[in-house]
Amino acid sequence: KIALHGEYCESLLTCGEGSAHVNTTRNASFLHALQERFQAAQKGSFDGADTLLYVYSTRGMEGNDRDTVQIARGNIRQIQKLCDYADQRRMRKILILNISAPVTLDELEQRFDAIFCIFLPGMQGANALADILCGKVNPSGHLPLTFPRAEYCMPTSLHFPGDGMQVSYGEGIFVGYRWYTTLHM
Repeated sequence: KIALHGEYCESLLTCGEGSAHVNTTRNASFLHALQERFQAAQKGSFDGADTLLYVYSTRGMEGNDRDTVQIARGNIRQIQKLCDYADQRRMRKILILNISAPVTLDELEQRFDAIFCIFLPGMQGANALADILCGKVNPSGHLPLTFPRAEYCMPTSLHFPGDGMQVSYGEGIFVGYRWYTTLHM
């Protein structure tokens, strides 16, 4: 029995904006996908639930970097409050990251029993995620990017976010994974 929460929990963000944006009427509803596979799934209600499923979503598009990789304080407070409520009822807690780029999870990582990063999963991503959650398929593979513990751990931290459309790659050859591998982070 699932208590589903998050701004885009019923209808996931399926694709990027800008040139990647696709208008369609074929996006699967995450709420309906869960209801087809589980005994009960309700949006926003904890009645009889044994699992909190929180979908954290952020929009994204090329050429428009976010100012920070941190989750907004208001969102963190909301998630912490829901986790406290779930902890009092000894519920399982699952975080779904419906995002276009990494976010820091330092304050939230230990609060959840499982974290799934689905990025922007496309029109039928809701059905694929529901199949993973009910055990029909097993997710595997490596993430295509690194999730930093905190912003200061990023190789770009001294040069981010740049100046308008100008970005300085001051980390030299230590771009992306090379930074983390070299520093054993």
